[in-house]
Amino acid sequence: MKLNLDIIKDHLIDDMSVKKHGHSTMKLTLSRPLLYDGTPIFKSSHVYIASQDFLPKQPQLEAGTAIIVIGTNLPQAYYSDQCQLLLLDTTETIQMVFNRIQKIFDTYDAWDAALQQIAMKRGKIASLLKASRNVLCHPLFMLDKSLDVTAHAFPANENQDLDKQLTFKTEDSFIQSTLLEAANKNKGIYMYNKTEYKVMCLHVFKKDVFVGGMYMKGDSFRPSDQALLLHLKTYVDFLLEQYHEIHSVDTNTIKEAFYNVLNGTIFNNMTLLKELKVKGSHDDRYVCIKFKLEDNSKVIPATLVCEQIEDILPNTVAIVYENVIVAFMNVGLSDTEPKSKGSIFINFLQAMGYKVGLSNEFTDILQAKSYFIQACAAIDIGYHKNSDLEVYYFKDYVIEYMLSLITSEIPTELICQQGLLRLLEYDQKHNTTYYEELRMYINCNMNAVQAAKKLYMHRNTLLIHLEHILKLSKIDLEDPEERMYVQLSYKLLEREQTN
Repeated sequence: MKLNLDIIKDHLIDDMSVKKHGHSTMKLTLSRPLLYDGTPIFKSSHVYIASQDFLPKQPQLEAGTAIIVIGTNLPQAYYSDQCQLLLLDTTETIQMVFNRIQKIFDTYDAWDAALQQIAMKRGKIASLLKASRNVLCHPLFMLDKSLDVTAHAFPANENQDLDKQLTFKTEDSFIQSTLLEAANKNKGIYMYNKTEYKVMCLHVFKKDVFVGGMYMKGDSFRPSDQALLLHLKTYVDFLLEQYHEIHSVDTNTIKEAFYNVLNGTIFNNMTLLKELKVKGSHDDRYVCIKFKLEDNSKVIPATLVCEQIEDILPNTVAIVYENVIVAFMNVGLSDTEPKSKGSIFINFLQAMGYKVGLSNEFTDILQAKSYFIQACAAIDIGYHKNSDLEVYYFKDYVIEYMLSLITSEIPTELICQQGLLRLLEYDQKHNTTYYEELRMYINCNMNAVQAAKKLYMHRNTLLIHLEHILKLSKIDLEDPEERMYVQLSYKLLEREQTN
């Protein structure tokens, strides 16, 4: 998440003396800070951290640049409308200040990620407020057009009694009419001052009609609070639009939408979100297709490949994301799917030297990143198992993908059912096949006759072995969860042996 200099300042002033110079903006344009390296050019939308003695006397300042300086004396050239300054009077080293500011960005990245998750899951506005209460550090309210509270959230140290927090409905009619009049006249932030407290009001409109507002109550507000409340409002606006449908969206809009979702920036583009109307029509069903070039030494123009994909597969958009080609096909509007497209698509893949992974179908464009991960898993796992295929479907490798996640942090032998490991160890010492016999018995749904037949042994022999197996392993096959655990462990051990 990008920030502005007011946010950074508000986090520093409790621990050091901070002076800000230059124009202020509520826009969140600043990326994570850079340690100044001595170059004379200070680029727009960048934050630089430097000690005053290391800065050049005649800097080249691009509009919108920001410099955080350890020291309070700078040449006059820095006091420009082109540049925002934070002057820190502190004994901390430049590395300590750099780490401190990185943590500030970490805090807001985590907040923005929480807001995105709530919005993508079509959560409640109340959940957005709760995720924001300890970032904005003030009581938050969502009111309807009649000024009734519809959602609220309080910081941990605040009075949780709603009736004692906000009382617009019990105010006299003059105050209520004043607020409503301000709402209809002012589409920006409006400050309402009471004797006991202040309220920062941000009104919400739907098709230019006032439908309510977000209200933040406090004794005083930080300079950064307005910008943060505006950022929160983008997600509130998004949820308010969630029941609208796509009626007419052109290819470029869809392409931009998918790219923004993959890139994690979709919620920064409210115009695009409104054009998409959040949900697709009933006919929209997509699959994500990831293209993998088998020979990495080949150089093929990605733009040309994307155009060819869109020509071959109907109702498909193709984009380049993280240096790979990704396509999204609307199978709901197509007579065929990529797998049934036949020789045209397969011949194209063979001629260009591509393999592809296909996700499951989905209807919500905002979930495209998850289905992109499915397509990646399909091509990665499928190609490893059998490199002769052209198309790999995620549904064929779901179990393998789940197993890979299970063992991503803990080794297989520490996850598996310990009784199975004892059987393996026993087999190695005594030249028995108890491990495989138990597997066959479970695979045959604990039917001893079928299992014995497949193992080429007498049923009574298998039953004697099973008695010994269960005693040795201490596995309770009558417990469904234990049985599922054993089957999963067999899969994990098989996967480890294969890899």
